[in-house]
Amino acid sequence: MVKVLILSESSQPSRYWEGALPLLNKKGMDASFATVRGEGSIHARLAALGIETFAFGATTAKDYPRAVLRLARLLRENAFDVVHASEPIQASIAGLACLYARNARCIFHYHHTKVTG
Repeated sequence: MVKVLILSESSQPSRYWEGALPLLNKKGMDASFATVRGEGSIHARLAALGIETFAFGATTAKDYPRAVLRLARLLRENAFDVVHASEPIQASIAGLACLYARNARCIFHYHHTKVTG
């Protein structure tokens, strides 16, 4: 079974993750969710769906190095295979943590929508 950690910056509710994470688990993955910031309402909502959640408590950019180390420890202790990040800040934190942990791969994608008008 592949262990996947979704890393988000925000702790706000997300219908996307509330729908996607249970589906990943139904497809045979072991999906968990973490935020760079502290715990928020999304943690309780995902926990109610049976999704394991984590928070790294970074409130400013000064806290990012500590978040990297906390994430690296989490990756080693929980044997995550993949960390998914979809924004530059989380991708930077995840990439460094994956290098330190040496047991996980980081996937980064950025969806850019051009708005005209």
